[in-house]
Amino acid sequence: MQLPSGRVFDSLDEQIAQALARNKSIKVLDEPIILNCGKSSHIYVSLREDFTMHPDVGVLLARKILRQIKIIMDMDDDGRHPRLIGLPMAGTAIAVSAAIVDSLENITCRKACSLVMRPVQKKHGAHHTWLDARPDPQTYREFAIDNVLTKGGTVETSYARFAEDGFDTEGMHTIIVVDRQQSGLSKLARSGITRVSTLYNLRDLVPYYRELGIWSDTMADTAERELAA
Repeated sequence: MQLPSGRVFDSLDEQIAQALARNKSIKVLDEPIILNCGKSSHIYVSLREDFTMHPDVGVLLARKILRQIKIIMDMDDDGRHPRLIGLPMAGTAIAVSAAIVDSLENITCRKACSLVMRPVQKKHGAHHTWLDARPDPQTYREFAIDNVLTKGGTVETSYARFAEDGFDTEGMHTIIVVDRQQSGLSKLARSGITRVSTLYNLRDLVPYYRELGIWSDTMADTAERELAA
C-alpha cells in the first residue's frame, strides 16, 4: 500500500505500525482530550505505559530508531558514539531501550549509549544540572528522542536545557516517533531546530489503519476530519 506521503512501509514499519494500534499507543477517543499544547483532540499518541509494558514492541521501535541514526551518521561520515537522550518523560524509556538493543545487535556499528534527562533540576546532591554527564563532542554525538511531536514545545524547552548544560544544540539531532503534523516541524525550524527526523505521521497511519481494518470507518473518518481541519 502506497501511503499519502508516497512512502511504502517495509516489514519492520508494518510490525511497528500495527503494534502501535494494537497496544493503543495511537487511538481515537470518543471524547476529545486536551493535549500538552492546549489543543483538544480525538487522536491520542501515548507510547508511555503502553510502550514499557510491551518490550517486544520496544525492540522493534529501537531497531527503527537505530537504523535511522546509522543512516544519519553514515551520511555525515561520523564515527562517534551516538548518545541518546530521551525527552522527559515518555522519551526516556524509548532512548534507553534503543541503546540496550544496539549493545546486543550492533545496528549503528558505533556502540550507542543513553543519558537520562531530568524533568526537574535537582537541588541536592552533586549534580544540579539537567543531565549528569557533561558534553564530550569528541566522543559522542547527541540524539534527542521523543514519542510525539505536536507543536514542538517539549523539544524547544529541552534544547534550552541542553544549552544550559553546555551541550552543542546546533549539532544535535532529534528523532520523533510520531508526528501529529500540526505545524510542529515548521515551528521548530523557525526556532533554528532543523535537524529533526520523524519516523511516522498521522496522515500516513490513519488510511493505513483503515485499509487493514484496524480502525473502523467511523474512527478513521473522525481522525481524518481532525487532520484536515
